[in-house]
Amino acid sequence: MFIFAPVFYLLLYKSEFIAITMAFLSLIFMRMKFSTLLAASMLLCSSLTVSAVETDQLHGSLDFNNVLTSGAAQVNAPMAFTSDGNVLVTNTQYKNMQLSSFVAKTDKDMSQTIWNLQISGSSEVVAIVPDKTGGAFIGGNFNTKITLPGVDQAITLTGSSSTASPKRNAFIAHINSEGKVTTARAISTTVNQMMVNTYQYYHGDNDQMYCRLNSLVYANGQLYAGLIFTDILYNSDKTNYVEASTAAAYETITTPTFTVGTISMDDLSLTSFPIVFGGKGEHTDKSYYGMNVTSAKLIGDDSHLIFAARVDGYSGTGHLLINNVEKATTNFKAQGGMNTYFLANIELTSNSVVSKEFVGTYQWGGTAEPAINNMLIDGNDLYVSGSFKTDLPFKTDLKSEGTTDAYCAKLNKNSLDVIDAIASGYDETTISAANIPEERLSSFAVDGKMISLSSSASYVPDAYSNTVIMLKPISFTFDGVNKSLDTESTDYIISQAVSADGKYHYYGFLTGDQKSLKYRYTYTDTPSGISEIESKDDAKTKDIYTLQGIKLSAPQKGLNIIGGKKIVIK
Repeated sequence: MFIFAPVFYLLLYKSEFIAITMAFLSLIFMRMKFSTLLAASMLLCSSLTVSAVETDQLHGSLDFNNVLTSGAAQVNAPMAFTSDGNVLVTNTQYKNMQLSSFVAKTDKDMSQTIWNLQISGSSEVVAIVPDKTGGAFIGGNFNTKITLPGVDQAITLTGSSSTASPKRNAFIAHINSEGKVTTARAISTTVNQMMVNTYQYYHGDNDQMYCRLNSLVYANGQLYAGLIFTDILYNSDKTNYVEASTAAAYETITTPTFTVGTISMDDLSLTSFPIVFGGKGEHTDKSYYGMNVTSAKLIGDDSHLIFAARVDGYSGTGHLLINNVEKATTNFKAQGGMNTYFLANIELTSNSVVSKEFVGTYQWGGTAEPAINNMLIDGNDLYVSGSFKTDLPFKTDLKSEGTTDAYCAKLNKNSLDVIDAIASGYDETTISAANIPEERLSSFAVDGKMISLSSSASYVPDAYSNTVIMLKPISFTFDGVNKSLDTESTDYIISQAVSADGKYHYYGFLTGDQKSLKYRYTYTDTPSGISEIESKDDAKTKDIYTLQGIKLSAPQKGLNIIGGKKIVIK
């Protein structure tokens, strides 16, 4: 048996994973003190990383055909778990020459559809919040008109129309446990008539007026909607309003502004605007070029609301108002344009705010959208994901490959300090010479302590085009564990969700021909665990935090966040 000792050391330097495996086997079969000491010495070697390729078997048989073949409509389709233990999925379909979105309720085994609610008219569902009775609140955006199946009769919502600004109206609806809509509301912006009367070229002939919903959040007993709007947005009874910022560089225009609206859970009326973030400039000041909130996302827990917004434009002052009180002011100025992310954490009882801005390099010729695509809270970790060009504001030494990259950044939820950020690192220009493809993050989920991410590179960046596109599936992970699924290599992950106990990991797939959706799940008795063990000596050279986000001068025994990774110190 002693002959194996030198072999262990050789294997350790060649393959750390094999070394650990053999050390473990020696403990079982030899049961000798020497083996115990040998195994312990190998585990204490510095920067010892255990990573492997895992192949998970997929279960379930839930399929939808005739899906819409367009880019962003297939990206980041939400999933949610109902209070009665079932799963909600959504996407867009094209049936009988009609465009519609759907929300379907399936059992947890994804073997049958309990109900399938069809929303007729051009629309998209971007958020699902389960209620306490097996139903859910949904939020999304639509063009001129949509019709939803009500309890007694169909419910039709109408909004303003424009060929220049698709999906320009927001909507919120409540679906009961039987798959019927109990109530629904449209949210539309109103043109700023004062600006129209004052400035001849306000908007011009290309009206970009819109209000789009990007988030629906339940926090502190209240339902909130995240909205990006232009011009003027009124509450439901017209007693309160918020006004979007303006710019006056070449012509006087309205610039997109982010607001959080409170939603009554009784009748879904929009009641107030406790949070507003946007620019504010003098309408006649030609030096004010304006700032745009191009994309944003809102998330919350029992006591906080956190939002992330991407700011574009040339120069301008950003204002964060909480219940009409200014809590933060930022001066956005950059050579050639802005590429800035602004984050704020609002404590709902005291209205105290922690806010930070992250500045990257602007690239002429447009920026990657949606730059803020999704957010997720896992304990004290806050994950923000999306797409970027040039360098990532969260981590400016992280550069995009090709035209764009998908990214995911991990921050401390309370301080908003960046712990780490990763990017897909894929050159999507290799899939097309004739077009300019884009790369977008489609979905991510925390599975135990592992975060699984997927993105795509597509020929057609237009979110609402009916042109057939090509998607290139791309996957990347925070912890170095590559997860393989037993599905077709051409299937593209559009959504993910993990059950509260971490045992069920649900996936939505778009098939390679982009005509069908498949929903499947994997099951494990033990969620994915921590994959790194590191010595105290190596840990001293990196930033060290507790799981609560408290910075340490030296690692402590047990679980630490070291260099942006969860590490066990023996």
